[in-house]
Amino acid sequence: MFNIKMFCIIVLWVVFSYSQNEIVFFSDSPNGDELYDSSWGFETAPSELELAGSNDKFPVDPEHPYLGAHSLRLHWTSNSGGDWGIAVASVGWPGHDITEFDSLVYWINGPTTISQVDLPDISVEDLSNHKSTKIWLGDYISEVDEDSTTWQQVKIPLSAFLPGPENCDFTRIKTVFHWQKVTDGEEHIAWLDEIKMIKAGAGNGETPEKPRSPLVKGSDSRIDLKWKRNTEINLEGYYIYRSQSLNGPYTKLNPVFHTVNLYSDFLGENDKTYYYYITAINRDFLESEPSDTVFGSSMALSEDELLTSIQEATFRYFYDYGHPVSGLARERKGSGNTCTSGGSGMGLMTMMVGAERG
Repeated sequence: MFNIKMFCIIVLWVVFSYSQNEIVFFSDSPNGDELYDSSWGFETAPSELELAGSNDKFPVDPEHPYLGAHSLRLHWTSNSGGDWGIAVASVGWPGHDITEFDSLVYWINGPTTISQVDLPDISVEDLSNHKSTKIWLGDYISEVDEDSTTWQQVKIPLSAFLPGPENCDFTRIKTVFHWQKVTDGEEHIAWLDEIKMIKAGAGNGETPEKPRSPLVKGSDSRIDLKWKRNTEINLEGYYIYRSQSLNGPYTKLNPVFHTVNLYSDFLGENDKTYYYYITAINRDFLESEPSDTVFGSSMALSEDELLTSIQEATFRYFYDYGHPVSGLARERKGSGNTCTSGGSGMGLMTMMVGAERG
């Protein structure tokens, strides 16, 4: 007899094991477009810090995500005599053993330049609220540049954090804290996203394999690409390049890497032919050789053809975008290892239809 309880335990174990190459402190907000609940912040006048909820939560920004639906909005003014600090935790506030992990990494951007001297301090905090020594973000990034369309990676070795006078326990780390440093009296806004700790050796300095078996299919007002998923443990994602001719020049379509082995190039018009290739990129920012080049054309579809195209796209969400280990349906685009039981039931139904439809 099928044991549903045992099945759930096995699935959770598989997902947990898969996720342990990284610890995610923030990727997206499950709490809507206003705030990220697993956070806590304070301000002491005359310094100012934007806070949401009951005036103690990290605000999220749905207009400026790096990946997924949200980034965190760090919005502060540091004045002499004041103070501020704000912490972010994994969903549910668990403690993490970070002793076998190598680096704290995240992505940062902003609407205007933040000079190096104005960048805040960072620390980590354990489940007993004991904090590590503070380190200066400016030691690991020269500035937040003025280009709000591009993101910069912050990578801090965890060895830079010391237990300090509070004897922070690195086997029970709960939060990552940002703190006031220089009191320049100026307003600053930084968007933070994909805050993670990665495992030692996750970035091994090796160039990823080039994406294999690219396929292209024309549709109404768009061209769809699909390729075989790379298997490198330190893979960040893919870049897609397009040209009007086989010999180029090719333009990168996505300034932020694409995390799924599917891409729809929406053109907004039909009877357009383009050539494409794909590259893979890893956490060391090493980019692979290009995939084979493929080409396709957008084309007008009949009502039945358009309906089939929509059905195929729906099937791809459940089948190709399912969790790479468990196969369960993800909660939504960008939800990482967070899967949905109800959505997985719908996904099982789509697989029957997909098999029947070929």
